[in-house]
Amino acid sequence: MNNLGIYEHYNYDRDKNKNINLDFKNIKFKKYERIEDALPIVGKILDTAPVKFSKDLDGIMTSKLGEIFLNAFNHAKSEIGVFCSGYIKSSVFYFSIYDAGVGIHNNVKEYLGYDISAIDALKWAFERGHSTLKVDYPRGAGLDLFDSFTKANNGYFDLVSGKAYRKMHGNCEKYNSLDYEFLGTIISISIKSDKLYEYSLKKESED
Repeated sequence: MNNLGIYEHYNYDRDKNKNINLDFKNIKFKKYERIEDALPIVGKILDTAPVKFSKDLDGIMTSKLGEIFLNAFNHAKSEIGVFCSGYIKSSVFYFSIYDAGVGIHNNVKEYLGYDISAIDALKWAFERGHSTLKVDYPRGAGLDLFDSFTKANNGYFDLVSGKAYRKMHGNCEKYNSLDYEFLGTIISISIKSDKLYEYSLKKESED
């Protein structure tokens, strides 16, 4: 908790002079109350990741991470803001984004205009190009972009929202129902160090 800045966040006023051990590269835990304050962290997340991205993939990853933050602020309706933190340990970069909002299930139902199960709502959200957010920049490939990257990197991509949990580890994808509803949405991604290769967009084959 000290290395992530969580201790500082919750004990700042009563323990300002305590020395915090920040002995590895990290993105300190922080609450964001405005989208303008949160968007600069997108670039830092990608810069901290221990991998190399091609220019075109870096642009789309930036766009998609920005959309996650925009969605959290514009659709989640979290009254307490959006939280983010990340750190590198044992050559693995872990980062998470959380909002205490209405959840993906409710957003997708409202967007589609009909009822849908919590798991089916998550599956819909991971379909290429699907988004409940209208933005004025390219949406990229959708959340499936992170799936493709997770498979290539053999990393982890977990998402919990409402009564559904979705886990991607390498090529293995699993959906589960929760007995109790999780407040809001949390996205956690683990990226393994891999500086020998550059990750790039797969070019579509021409017929």
